[in-house]
Amino acid sequence: MFINKITRLSPNPAGFGEVPDEVSAEMFVGDLPTQHTHSYYENDQLGLYIGTWDSTAVTEAGGPYDCDEFMWVIDGDIEVKNNHTGLVEHIHAGEAFVIPKGYDCQWHQPGYVRKFYVISAHPNEAMPAQAVVESIIKPALVVTEKNTGNDTAFLPHFSLDGGPQKVAQCYRDAQARFFSGTWESEQCESAPLTFGANEFLYLQSGVLVLVDDELVEHTFTAGEALFIPQGVTCQWRVTQTVRAFYTIIAPASIA
Repeated sequence: MFINKITRLSPNPAGFGEVPDEVSAEMFVGDLPTQHTHSYYENDQLGLYIGTWDSTAVTEAGGPYDCDEFMWVIDGDIEVKNNHTGLVEHIHAGEAFVIPKGYDCQWHQPGYVRKFYVISAHPNEAMPAQAVVESIIKPALVVTEKNTGNDTAFLPHFSLDGGPQKVAQCYRDAQARFFSGTWESEQCESAPLTFGANEFLYLQSGVLVLVDDELVEHTFTAGEALFIPQGVTCQWRVTQTVRAFYTIIAPASIA
């Protein structure tokens, strides 16, 4: 399912919750949960999947995580246990985090959870012998200084009345394909930009206006999520200082 346009994600899409996902017993410990998925974007060639998901209480079977995944927790609490050390990390509603591909862990949620997800599971990439990071990763809430990581090649660089922008990368996968972190920009305006990668944003604060190639304005405010597919052209306007969590899936390695 390819949607080649600016896409706004909803925490409660139309029809969400009406048809449960198919689940199998070997995926879980104990009772089977009831889960639902609303997919906004699916690209099997890239192994890229973006959407909204929920589940009743569940404990998953442990093992190496089979993808890189960014998540924003809309409702509920999650525990992720390191299967080697026993360390349990906690994630709560209103938090973002990444689970790296290959991290040997176990997912447990004592109650209902709903989230936005960005999954990268490229079909030509084998499971790594060891994850890049042996833990979950939470992006910074505040960007304290400018960081010019590899992902900045795909972030917007404003050329017209451009205010200061800052980036704090929190995660980069081994193939330099999946990046995640925090992006901040003061008020500014760009020329039309054609995106060289797929990009997801969740706004923590501020107002971002995107103008597509048909001159339709899309306004996003704090608490909203959006996806811009690779190849889409749009103009950016930051009308109130924006701070956002981002995830970028590049088309090929830029290492």
